[in-house]
Amino acid sequence: LFSENPLLLIALARAEVLQGERGRAKSDARDALLWLSVVAGPLGIPAEEWEATRRSLKEYARRIANPGEKEPPETETRSKNDFAGSAACLPCPETVCQSWRQTGMAKMLRPSEGTRLLADFTRVLEFRDRAGNVEARIGGERKPYFEFWIAGAGWRRYPVDYAIGSKWQQAYATSLRDGRLFVFPLQYNAMSGQWLNYWQTIDPPSSSRARVSHFPDLTEATSYQRNCAVCHTSQLRLTEPGNTSMEHAAFREPGINCEMCHGASAGHVAEMRSGKAFQRGAAEPPFRFGSLDHVEATLICGQCHRQSVLRNLGGGGEMNFTPESPFFTRLPARTSAQFSPRAVYKDGRFRETTFIGEAFMRSTCFLRGTAQCASCHNPHPANAESNPVSFRFQQDPDRMCLQCHAGIAEQVSTHTRQAVKSQGSRCAACHMPPIMNALGFRAASHQLSDIPRADFVAESAWSRARAPA
Repeated sequence: LFSENPLLLIALARAEVLQGERGRAKSDARDALLWLSVVAGPLGIPAEEWEATRRSLKEYARRIANPGEKEPPETETRSKNDFAGSAACLPCPETVCQSWRQTGMAKMLRPSEGTRLLADFTRVLEFRDRAGNVEARIGGERKPYFEFWIAGAGWRRYPVDYAIGSKWQQAYATSLRDGRLFVFPLQYNAMSGQWLNYWQTIDPPSSSRARVSHFPDLTEATSYQRNCAVCHTSQLRLTEPGNTSMEHAAFREPGINCEMCHGASAGHVAEMRSGKAFQRGAAEPPFRFGSLDHVEATLICGQCHRQSVLRNLGGGGEMNFTPESPFFTRLPARTSAQFSPRAVYKDGRFRETTFIGEAFMRSTCFLRGTAQCASCHNPHPANAESNPVSFRFQQDPDRMCLQCHAGIAEQVSTHTRQAVKSQGSRCAACHMPPIMNALGFRAASHQLSDIPRADFVAESAWSRARAPA
């Protein structure tokens, strides 16, 4: 079930060697090498001890996977580069940058003034607790606001200073004088056209922040910088020496800018402006995803799209970036065994869309092929408004699979046993069932099942319907 466990994979590879199954042993050893590079050590083992163990395990796995091949030295490049900011990228290539500005990543966090708000604030809405008492009000035709009833003090108003998200759901935050942002519990879901208590949707029943009347407490549980900013803003860092409270982190730009994906590029910008000729490798910023190793490219997207990643502060207080090569953080991740059983179905597949990167990294397309996120998605499509999931081939989604599995295109009905034009012959219908919980809808599983199992999908649907709130 937990395929990213390198200890289990190495033990399995050793058993397969003893049984003479060299092909399977090599395959499992290669997988172990991958996971030893991207997952953190087991709980309870000191970092120094795990590092020594990891090196030993990699050498053992390499002997099985590639007999006679020596392990290449693990070198660390320490060249540095500055960040230029997205404005420096706008002139070239203009079409790509203009497309990026219309995407959900660019609009992940924006000042409310001048931003298209999904919710209607022109009329006052009241929200009541279970006893029927009004505990919050939303309104503000000129300046949107949230108001909360405080016993003994009356109504307290908080302005809506920022909007979070722009596609399926939009959250709102207020800014304090000291720069801290706090996210309101009530969010607007565009899919249903309704307000919902987001914290109540994702938190256990005992959650304090899920109680709307508790928002004026302004606890760290509703802090934007602490809970959201690491994946919703660019170049986030602690700016006060000695103050490690994430609530006081500052970001260079709201939303996800060019350099969060393509690396620190001030050097590249300076060269372009000077007219100098230059040659850059695939691993030098700005990264060209088509030229990157598919593992590295996927890890860049995984900085935000892998719920299991662990983060450590950089030497300068950096929280979601690094000024040193390779200019993106190779974040280690916890294995699935360390997560609550609620995160996965009984068959081991991930239940929540926040684990979409982990699901994809389990797929055969990734493990045995060279597929990366950009194989199917274009993060800055020309039609961002009408293509919210950023498909590369929006009008022919099967092409995302057939670009590699070309032979199936000639024998679709033989492969699917369904009519060619039917829904049953769509690749995603079988291999990517919509079983992952998202913002009011079911997202497609990115584990990309090799052989579809209807009983697994049925079991996932059954356990999803009975999952604890």
